[in-house]
Amino acid sequence: GGISVISPSGDLVEFVKFDDPYITNICFGSQDLKTAYITASHEGLLLEVKWDREGLPLNFLNK
Repeated sequence: GGISVISPSGDLVEFVKFDDPYITNICFGSQDLKTAYITASHEGLLLEVKWDREGLPLNFLNK
C-alpha cells in the first residue's frame, strides 16, 4: 500500500510506498505540518513519518 500525492490539477506527483498493504488514512501534525500520521491497518499500527511537503490542516480546526 501507499500514499498518492496529487497536485491541485489532479496529476499524480508521487506515490510513497509502505510495507503494509492496507494504508488507510493520513493526517498532518507539528507546527510546520510536515509530520504525517498514517494508519497501517493490516499491521494495526499508527506510523509517524517525516513528510517532504507541508500537509493540509484538519478542516474542522480552521473554523
